[in-house]
Amino acid sequence: MSKTPGSLPFRPLYTPEYVSEQKEESELTEAARQRFREAIREIYPHCLRSLQKEVFPAFVELVNRSSDPRLLTSGVFTGLRDRRFDGIRESFLSWAQTFHVASENWFLDDLLRTLRNWHLYPTLRDALVIDSGSFGSFIPISDAEQRFEFLDSGWQPTIERWDRFSIRLTTAFRAELKQYEQRVRSMVESRGFEKAVRRRSDAQFSWLVLWQLAGWPQGKIADWHNRQTGKVFDETRIRLGVEDAARLMGLRACDQDTVGHPENRNLRNLPSFLFRIHHQS
Repeated sequence: MSKTPGSLPFRPLYTPEYVSEQKEESELTEAARQRFREAIREIYPHCLRSLQKEVFPAFVELVNRSSDPRLLTSGVFTGLRDRRFDGIRESFLSWAQTFHVASENWFLDDLLRTLRNWHLYPTLRDALVIDSGSFGSFIPISDAEQRFEFLDSGWQPTIERWDRFSIRLTTAFRAELKQYEQRVRSMVESRGFEKAVRRRSDAQFSWLVLWQLAGWPQGKIADWHNRQTGKVFDETRIRLGVEDAARLMGLRACDQDTVGHPENRNLRNLPSFLFRIHHQS
């Protein structure tokens, strides 16, 4: 059951200190994509129920007809280009086009793995869990390079008072820590990593879900967000947030002409709380 408009969760977006300049290797990119997956389940599960209704039966039929056990394994995954998926390609791409994600190969791969997991584990299907694949973060420095060590001879109470020792030790530790920070930063930056931009909230991923998948214009998204939080965000703030979330994920956001206005979309397919908000506006 979809959550009500008043239940938008507030979570800070996890951001590491440094990210790879190569987007597909970035921990920040994967963190953003995971927030997008969570936002879909939380505020627009209709698209996942649609996947379950329109595509999942064809996947089950494909598995039942096929003698290829790799359809249900988690090994090397080649995505929709794999001829093993010929039996569901048409319905799957039709679904993806409906929700404006047909060009997002990483998300389509997520969803193909999701269909496999839904078949193997019905509890995941019931919970509409989206598979996120595997993401291995790359650490650009060795264990030896990242090790931090600090040594001191310690407190000699017959020679030195505790307060003087404490000040001396703290000063020495901070100096050593500062040198360590500068050394590690220099190494990481010299190997092609850049500082991540810190973000306070992940609300923009909910806005992106409503923009990209539900087809809402920016004004309606602003109204929806304002009702939940009591904070007045205008259309410009929504647009910038949608663009920022899409950029972080490496997703091609729809333009205004593609999304259009809600009356140009089939609102009967929207979950009930979204349909109510449309008529209240």
